[in-house]
Amino acid sequence: MTNIGISAETQIKNQLLKTFNEQFMEFSDAIISIFPDDADLRLAKNAFVFFRKTNPKIIIDVWYRYVVLKYKDVIEAGDVSFFLEKDYVEDVVNLSEWSSKSLEAINRLRAPLKNMNSENQITAMKYCQNLSSLAFHYWN
Repeated sequence: MTNIGISAETQIKNQLLKTFNEQFMEFSDAIISIFPDDADLRLAKNAFVFFRKTNPKIIIDVWYRYVVLKYKDVIEAGDVSFFLEKDYVEDVVNLSEWSSKSLEAINRLRAPLKNMNSENQITAMKYCQNLSSLAFHYWN
């Protein structure tokens, strides 16, 4: 089904954005299902839902700029341990007043991932690979 007046490229971008946002929410739900009592994860998901409603492109934009552009090769290689052990201080230093809050959020969200079994960590990495591929194709 084609929309009159919308180019094929725009339709593809719209589908990539829709799929990215659906996959991102599915990924959030998957992590929450493993750690249902983790209030930080639920809070983060609520924030993502809010961001998605107010600006549907914001999550894919942030993912592309701060994940894909920096870590594409590591993600494609499927190196889960890199992200679990990485020090993210330098990644957030340019976010000025948001630096400490961003680092705090990364560490709060990373802790449950460290506690997952290896099968779930591999699944999480597959989500990251899919999300990164969608974001890359959306912006390129």
